[in-house]
Amino acid sequence: MSLEPYVRNGQLHLEDQTLTLSLNLHQGLQLMAELDQHLDNSELRTEKIIEAFHHKLLESLLLLAPRERQALLQEASLAATACLLRMFRGKKMEDLLRANLSQRRISQVEEEPLYLGRSLTPAEELSQVLAPFHCKMEEQIKAGRIELQDPQGIYY
Repeated sequence: MSLEPYVRNGQLHLEDQTLTLSLNLHQGLQLMAELDQHLDNSELRTEKIIEAFHHKLLESLLLLAPRERQALLQEASLAATACLLRMFRGKKMEDLLRANLSQRRISQVEEEPLYLGRSLTPAEELSQVLAPFHCKMEEQIKAGRIELQDPQGIYY
């Protein structure tokens, strides 16, 4: 028995002959991180996958109209914003994120322990810190207030 994964319409699908499981992409990422943690796989591999996912997601967010983009980033908790900024520290994405945050918000984020260094495993970070941000974003997508896109077409 082997599950075949594929992504369609913003959902991760896992299927075999008797089972079909659909998860949103964040839940799929959480599942992968948890499995890697329990199977003692490299945290570095997990971090690279999480970073690639969030890089693509943030590229899509940057294509939103400025007001929508800034409102969504403002709704993110300080901890979630700190995780994202730490994840992309020293990269172009960090500069793009900072450009969409107020100076006051940046100062608050830079004081967050999660910005200063990782204190949680990637799986814990996803489930405890980034999950609320993903839930809010998904609610706005389902309500039709935003539509994420990437340069190749519709993302969600």
